[in-house]
Amino acid sequence: MANETEWQPITQLLSQWRIRAQYAQYCHFAATNHLRKLHYYLGIPSIFLSTLVGTSIFATLEQHGGDRWMRVLVGLISVFAAGLSTIQTFLRFEERAERHRTAATQYGKLGRMMEQFYLLYHSYEIMELHRLISEIREQLDDLDKNSPEIPQHIWIRRAELVSSGTQAYEISQCASSAKNESNA
Repeated sequence: MANETEWQPITQLLSQWRIRAQYAQYCHFAATNHLRKLHYYLGIPSIFLSTLVGTSIFATLEQHGGDRWMRVLVGLISVFAAGLSTIQTFLRFEERAERHRTAATQYGKLGRMMEQFYLLYHSYEIMELHRLISEIREQLDDLDKNSPEIPQHIWIRRAELVSSGTQAYEISQCASSAKNESNA
């Protein structure tokens, strides 16, 4: 079994990785929320305006062509509604939000795996510890490679929360409590 001297660098490394995974998880969930809001901000007006245009066209036609300005207004609203719909389709907010949600879930899963590892570390041989560390690193690398890019304003907001102390989390607290429980 690994002794405390062998465990110390692993604890520090996993603590850094856990914080990084939590940071990425938070940012991906924030990106999910941001993109879903954008989806609704464009989608709801698009639906409303398209409906308005559809009913206005029928109302205008019933009045035998209607007022010239009314036809221009209906035409402009129609173009605007089509533009909103096109932008929403092109930017794929909902699809991108789902990719961020999946990445956040995966980072959370990996973080829980690291926390569980802290609870059980005392039962591993040093070679097994190194194998598990390598496995965690590979999973982090894969997540980093395959996850969508997080918008810069979300990274900045997260950094502000961490520096203010409102979102700080240290996995070493988990390790300390696990060690105390195993010694009891």
